Amino acid sequence: MKVKIAYTVDLDDIPIETAKMLGNISPKVEKFSKILSNCKNQITLDDMLNATKSLQEMNAIIYECSLVINDCHSILSDYVSAKFPTLEDTNDATEER
Repeated sequence: MKVKIAYTVDLDDIPIETAKMLGNISPKVEKFSKILSNCKNQITLDDMLNATKSLQEMNAIIYECSLVINDCHSILSDYVSAKFPTLEDTNDATEER
């Protein structure tokens, strides 16, 4: 079961913290890449049973990475809004046109 956690950091530490979050998924991305390569080979060798297992594993990895990426996007969007409020006002005016 996945749960969200929250903690408080200084506004200026947000970029560093989100970079750390992204760094934490780097090994998963590397693992995904290796499994992808193996999966392509499995398909080429007509090993569909193992290919489907690889696809399931890749899907699970992508899901985990996607959760972190979505969190980082949300955090950085809020950071930009807090750090550069006039930029947000400009974007809102542009979208209304």
